[in-house]
Amino acid sequence: MASAVPPPPPPSAAGTSTGPKPRSGRRWLVPVLVVAAVVVAAVVVAVVLSGDDGPAAIDTAPIVEVLDDVDAALDDDRDTAADSDQGMYVELSTCPSVDLDDAWNLAPEGIEPIEDPQDPVAFASTVTDDADEPILLQCSQATEVGDGESAGDGRISGTVVGHASERSHRSYVSSSFDGFDIDFGDTTEHRGGEIVTYCVAPERDLADDFAPFCEADWVNEEVQIGVYVTVDPDDLPLVQEWLVASLDVIVDGVIASGGEIERAD
Repeated sequence: MASAVPPPPPPSAAGTSTGPKPRSGRRWLVPVLVVAAVVVAAVVVAVVLSGDDGPAAIDTAPIVEVLDDVDAALDDDRDTAADSDQGMYVELSTCPSVDLDDAWNLAPEGIEPIEDPQDPVAFASTVTDDADEPILLQCSQATEVGDGESAGDGRISGTVVGHASERSHRSYVSSSFDGFDIDFGDTTEHRGGEIVTYCVAPERDLADDFAPFCEADWVNEEVQIGVYVTVDPDDLPLVQEWLVASLDVIVDGVIASGGEIERAD
């Protein structure tokens, strides 16, 4: 979304006021890598994605079963959100996909872990009250913001998994970020689906509330799987490389969850 693009969650559920909102909004401003490093990263990603002997196509049927179970468990929450004309936001006690530390271990050189992070937040959300809106399972982490700082000064990172939108992924992402500037990168075929990349930055009136971020989403007709992190837009190829390295770990985690979710206290 955004699909794997996670859109900003409802203001009432966007997290504490001391740090950046969980993706349902995301962010940027990180040291720029030298041009040579960026070029090398892009070449590495191209090789990984285009090789004939690459990993097999992702079997999304087990993921769909899990997501169907999650949707059923959250039916009442979706109905409540529809009655209030807002997107749904349900905080979870544990991440239903992957431990963020495990995901960070797969990040390529050039994507730095968040310093002084808040505790990770796991949640299920939708952008709008539309009954066809996919429910996104997100695991997010943000910078701990101190006095005199705003959420827009920090960084965020996370993973997102959900059913695919009935629309094209680009259309879905574009409509999910009202008040944000979106810059799409390349779309590449990979493992039976395609990877859509983009960077999102809040417009000026939202700049204090949301940090910018770049995201890479693997999507087919059934599911979307993504990773996002606050980096310089020039490092978007590294975010794609991170997604490629993380796909199997995220998929295994979702399937292992069995569609069981536990709400936060």
